[in-house]
Amino acid sequence: MGENQPTNRDSYRMLLGIFIGIAAAAVIFFVIFLATRKAPEENPFSKYLLSGRFDEAYSEFDSANKDYYQPFDEYLQSITDNYNNSSATYEDSSHILMKLKSSGFPAEAIDDSIANLDSLRDSKDAYITAEALFSQNKYEEAKESYLKVSESDTNYAAAIQKIADIDAMLQTSMENYAIAEELYLNNDTAAAYEQYQLIVSNGVNTAEAQKKIASIDDLNQAWDAEFDSGSYDKCTYPNAAAAKDGILYLPYSSDSLHAIIKYNTLGGTAEALVISNIKGSLIIRGINIVGDYIYFIAGENVGTGKGYANPYSIYRMKTDGSELALAASGNYTDLIAYKDGFYAASYSDGLIKTDRNLKPIEMISESTPAQMQLVNDKLYYTVGEYIPGDPARYIPVDRVNAQYVYDGSSIEKIKEGTLLQFGIYDESELYSEQVYEFYEKIFIANESDGTSRLIAYDDIKNVFGLVGGNALYTIETLSGKDTYYVYSLENRISSDRTYYVRTDARGVEGIYYEGEMVVFSTADGFVITDSSLNYVNEIDFSALDINSMEAVTDISFENSPEYTDEEVVIVEDEYWHYSNSTYYITIESRYLGDIDTNIFIADIRTTDPAGVRVDSPTDNDHIPFIRKDPLNLARQFSAILACNGDFFDEASNEWTGISIREGIVYKKQLVQDMMAIYPDGSLVCYTAEDNIRYEDLLYDGVRDTLSFGPMLINHSDYGKNIYSHFLAGANPRCSLGMIEPGHYVLIVVDGRQPGSTGITLKRLADLFLEKGCSVAYNLDGGQSATMMFMGEYVNTHDNDYSCKTFRIIGEIVFFGTSDLVPGENN
Repeated sequence: MGENQPTNRDSYRMLLGIFIGIAAAAVIFFVIFLATRKAPEENPFSKYLLSGRFDEAYSEFDSANKDYYQPFDEYLQSITDNYNNSSATYEDSSHILMKLKSSGFPAEAIDDSIANLDSLRDSKDAYITAEALFSQNKYEEAKESYLKVSESDTNYAAAIQKIADIDAMLQTSMENYAIAEELYLNNDTAAAYEQYQLIVSNGVNTAEAQKKIASIDDLNQAWDAEFDSGSYDKCTYPNAAAAKDGILYLPYSSDSLHAIIKYNTLGGTAEALVISNIKGSLIIRGINIVGDYIYFIAGENVGTGKGYANPYSIYRMKTDGSELALAASGNYTDLIAYKDGFYAASYSDGLIKTDRNLKPIEMISESTPAQMQLVNDKLYYTVGEYIPGDPARYIPVDRVNAQYVYDGSSIEKIKEGTLLQFGIYDESELYSEQVYEFYEKIFIANESDGTSRLIAYDDIKNVFGLVGGNALYTIETLSGKDTYYVYSLENRISSDRTYYVRTDARGVEGIYYEGEMVVFSTADGFVITDSSLNYVNEIDFSALDINSMEAVTDISFENSPEYTDEEVVIVEDEYWHYSNSTYYITIESRYLGDIDTNIFIADIRTTDPAGVRVDSPTDNDHIPFIRKDPLNLARQFSAILACNGDFFDEASNEWTGISIREGIVYKKQLVQDMMAIYPDGSLVCYTAEDNIRYEDLLYDGVRDTLSFGPMLINHSDYGKNIYSHFLAGANPRCSLGMIEPGHYVLIVVDGRQPGSTGITLKRLADLFLEKGCSVAYNLDGGQSATMMFMGEYVNTHDNDYSCKTFRIIGEIVFFGTSDLVPGENN
């Protein structure tokens, strides 16, 4: 190969040179391109908008160009975001939006931003408020603010969580408050106090809890002040009344109004603290004044009734009549306050010592005291023998045989004797009464030397206590009125003197011995006397217009029947009671002073639809003119409660109505009012205008009717003949009514005798209305008017002007049967 021939190395050099040349040219071209390219112009709208030059921004704004709207909308959003993130105040953000609007930008978009900003502000303020309320334990109010927050996007999650927390706290607090209220109502004020304080610390129901705390504090302070001062005044037996600071507190009960009367012994004025407006008998007793509070026992038939199953509970209210509340449920008979609590007598628990909240501390006696008295911080009481296993711990007064004293730690027997009823102490001497063939004698026992002696008189009917150093007692009853005597224990003055207080004085309600005053009940109120029974003043309830007053309370004192598995029979102190698993029967005796009449009211409740029965001496063979002594007739059928019927065997009485016995029709035409007894226990009255036929009655299952009349009450209104009927005047009566099927009222009225004149049909109808009866019917009366309980007479005709015996009758109306009823002719 020659020297001029090219080699491979040269070829490579040539290609490299070409490549470098091309690259250099490209670089030069790019540099020239960059050097010659014109930079884009900056958007003046965005520059002016972001810098706050809104008028200039608007001059650049092209409303037709969407490229301008995007930065405008983003700017509006940034204002909201800045406020939402707390980087701007509401005033600053609102100012910017208003300036934009005044510069001419679209008002609709800006108004939407303003509305959004306002919503954010409200939510933010609500959250701040809610947090402040939450920190102050005002949870109910905080929850309302958090709910406002939860309606927006601001602090939504935090608000929702706080709402859930509050709901949980509120639920817990409501449960705690319910517990506290139950403790308070059960008079466990110590435990309730702690619970209310816990509620206050949690901040829910604070106001209500603080009120209860203040109430408990006031009560405790009043109690301490009362007994620390040593000025606690009481009454002697019957301990139904109380006194403090010259004010006498007396129980008052009518057929439809029950109250405690406040009598100012200095001013001679009276006012009524109304407790209840229930119909019927409600007795108030065991009154104690502690500070600004009255403690007392109340319930139907309390005092006159000895049915141990009846709920005779303890109540508390302020001395101005406010804050009436249940203090302790039970079946109490008497109550005495002492410096650390109460001595409470109970039918079921005997004599118990309690704390101030009426919680038992100690059982002093298994037997229920017949009477008890607190003197010089010692409790004196009389009891009888308690038989273990006896369902009734209450010992009737004719079984009381011992007197005791309890000094707060130990018990000592003072006196023992047969039928020992009562003891009252005046300093060191005990005054006792002892039953002997109905009348009583008073003994004096000297505590210091243990001696006793009989005061020189006997034939005492009742001893009421000490007044100004005198013993107040009665010897006999004339015309249904007690005649009162005083005996000077200090001077041993003869007791020959008789004092007539008032012709209508019916009994002693209470004795205020510090003021040497005696209070006698009358038909219209009270008569006040001094310790020598001289007239001092009179409380006339008609002048107080007391019967128009209303009780401001939802407390009901009405007893519910408590049926018992075993038969319970109680007969004592003008009160009769029977209960078993089917019947609950009570009978009370009342004296209506305004008409000088004795009445007997039986309340009968039964679960047996066939509870009302009518029967005759010949069982199913109702033969006219076959009659029998009413007591033997009641015993023949072992009747628990019975009364005379409608003079059925007088078949010739054309003025009576349809007569049906055991489904057999004896008289077919309804001439006058009648009562039908239906299979479900309903009592229905018919008049002649009702055109009821005996066939209709039989078809409906009626097996018995009563036809004497007239109808007293029908559909809770008066019968039309109670004024015009020939028997409308005052007479002895027997009558039957119904409150509802299974609940009946039987009323028997004595008449035509000293101390009981009888009753008109109108007044008799009023008695049934007061008991709540929707229907009532008048049965045969006069000498036939008869009520019998467990085979014994309840009323009497011993003093009847016309005849001192019961008329033999042809049938009885009765309720229930018992093997405990004596047999016929026993």
